[in-house]
Amino acid sequence: TTAGWSFLLALGLILGFATLGGGMGADRPKPDHVPTRH
Repeated sequence: TTAGWSFLLALGLILGFATLGGGMGADRPKPDHVPTRH
């Protein structure tokens, strides 16, 4: 379903940003265009 794909896409983006933010970019300030809320 469209809602299912949207959920998976959003989840993938969240996990991707979490991995980058908590891994390689942990010592870097977060870009302004990246939402910090969960």
